[in-house]
Amino acid sequence: MMIIILILCLAGAANGNSPEGFASVSALGLNGTSGGEGGNVVTVTNATDFVNYAWDTNPLIIQVADTIELTAMVAINSNKTIVGIGDQGVINGGGFHINSQSNIIIRNLLFQNSSDDAINVQESSHHIWIDHCDFTNAYDGLVDIKRGSDYITVSWNKFYDHHKTCLLGHSDNNGAQDSTHLLVSYHHNWFSGTLSRHPRVRFSGLTHVYNNYYTDNGYGIASTMDAKVLVEGNYFYLVDDPTLVGYGSSDPGDLVEQNNIFDNCTNAPQTRGTVPSPPYAYQLDDPASIPTIVPANAGRVGFMTGIKDHAEIVANLYELQQNYPNPFNPATTIEYSLAKPGNVRLSVFNMLGQEVLRLADGYKGPGTHEVLVDAGQLSSGIYIYSLQVGGYSQSKKMILLK
Repeated sequence: MMIIILILCLAGAANGNSPEGFASVSALGLNGTSGGEGGNVVTVTNATDFVNYAWDTNPLIIQVADTIELTAMVAINSNKTIVGIGDQGVINGGGFHINSQSNIIIRNLLFQNSSDDAINVQESSHHIWIDHCDFTNAYDGLVDIKRGSDYITVSWNKFYDHHKTCLLGHSDNNGAQDSTHLLVSYHHNWFSGTLSRHPRVRFSGLTHVYNNYYTDNGYGIASTMDAKVLVEGNYFYLVDDPTLVGYGSSDPGDLVEQNNIFDNCTNAPQTRGTVPSPPYAYQLDDPASIPTIVPANAGRVGFMTGIKDHAEIVANLYELQQNYPNPFNPATTIEYSLAKPGNVRLSVFNMLGQEVLRLADGYKGPGTHEVLVDAGQLSSGIYIYSLQVGGYSQSKKMILLK
């Protein structure tokens, strides 16, 4: 039996094989979101094959194993799983257009340099799951959802170096189509250095924004045009306006914020009214843990290794140990093991996702390897160290106390 193999290298919820949030809800004739489950498995390395498979009318699991150079938006048909293999899956120059379609899963891809949106979902599309992707530098939006679309989850993605990030709701004049719809969950995403729309919401019956990490943004979440937005368990760092009710010429919406952390933000969060409770079970993480778990898990984490006939947990081939001592000052040791040789990258990142140390970068043989880390030039704080070997990635936290 053909199955997708997931590397279980990080926290369980981060690498789940089914969505949490609105994409999990049974509605409109679907029992949650399963994508191309049960369909054939195909692998693409060029735009021609990708475009043909994406619009095929049959259920498909489409593996992206190279950079797909697009010149425009590509239409995606229903019942598709589109997944990058390791770190090879890149969508460059174009994006995905989901128009009146349903039951689509998009995972482990890098979207960059789109001439329009990176992903556009519209015209009553429903049951879409966008998970563990990287998004940067599109002409317009990175993930835009509009025109009556429903039952969508956007989870564990990294959005960076962009202006207009996530639009939810087409325009102030589209209430007849959008009101009570636009049911979307955003959770465990990292909005890093993006200016606006995280998301910008119009008319939504309920938008659930939880356990996201906001760093160095203009504004976080805007609720407008009587939208209902629940904001909980997020961490906002260096954000000018964490939440807004009303934006630009748009009338205000309702927004409830609870159990969020606002760290070095310029203005207080704005709230208004009441909102309904989400119609699904979900796991809410402690917001104090978000600066650790989200950078370590969001975006492409290399968990997808391909389609095999038998289960093989690739994590058994590689292992990253907890540094010792921890906490430390100023030196500590990191140990990792390789069951087979490979090209290794071992890096240390600060909580803004910036690489501050490169500890290893090259071919290593099998066995156990130790690296002595001298952090004398770094400031006290929490750091993430990450091991990458081919398509495998694992990260851990360490604490420098001076």
